[in-house]
Amino acid sequence: MAKALVSYWRDQQGLTTLEYALLLALVVAVSLTVWHGFGTRNNERLQDTAPGLFAG
Repeated sequence: MAKALVSYWRDQQGLTTLEYALLLALVVAVSLTVWHGFGTRNNERLQDTAPGLFAG
């Protein structure tokens, strides 16, 4: 059992997978932030253009 844990600890493939997962999480977080920013800005422009059209 201890040998299996040591070999797992030294395995570099798991580290690479973790790095890709963290990179994917970072890309998703940045994409959502940018998407939200574009949505907010476009919503403000629409409300400025047609103030009575979007009530709420």
